[in-house]
Amino acid sequence: MELEERTRFSIGMLDLVQQVLAGKVDPPAAADRLRRAATWLEQLGTEEKPAESILGKPTQGDIERVFAHWQRATNRPRAKLDAERKSMIRARLKDFVASDLCRAIDAMASDPFASGTNDRDTRYDWLKHALRDNPTLERWLEQAAPAVVAATGEVVDDAIRDLQEQADRAMRDGDIEEYHALNERIRNHGTA
Repeated sequence: MELEERTRFSIGMLDLVQQVLAGKVDPPAAADRLRRAATWLEQLGTEEKPAESILGKPTQGDIERVFAHWQRATNRPRAKLDAERKSMIRARLKDFVASDLCRAIDAMASDPFASGTNDRDTRYDWLKHALRDNPTLERWLEQAAPAVVAATGEVVDDAIRDLQEQADRAMRDGDIEEYHALNERIRNHGTA
């Protein structure tokens, strides 16, 4: 298994545990995903290609979590989770974990052009602008703040986690400027 696959696997498993602890995924569903993960890992050592994505079937909680994150990040509290948006989120969750989608949304929301600072004074921060397809999502992930977990599933840096918590509080309080400033600090963390 390559490093990127191991990292995505670890993040997926950590994400699953966090969802169970938060009560967003019921234990039987989590057990089913863990059984699929064990089968997937066993197949890696053989010639046989793993039958399905390790990430399993996205839950309604995953979809709602990503949508709510987009609403907060782009200050669109009145937006509705319609069938088209559910489908778009579900499609991306087949190949990425929910935290990846949220990081991509954060990158888009903090991008000046996407936020409306452009020659048309038009916002391009609708959900489809981040999650239209996998290549679009991957481009936003390249600009996103670094993931806060290593391949081992441990928190890489407490400072990043603290900044993310501050950014979440700023978003809940409606302080969009502070939210974007904190996300900029997260992106630049460790590069100075």
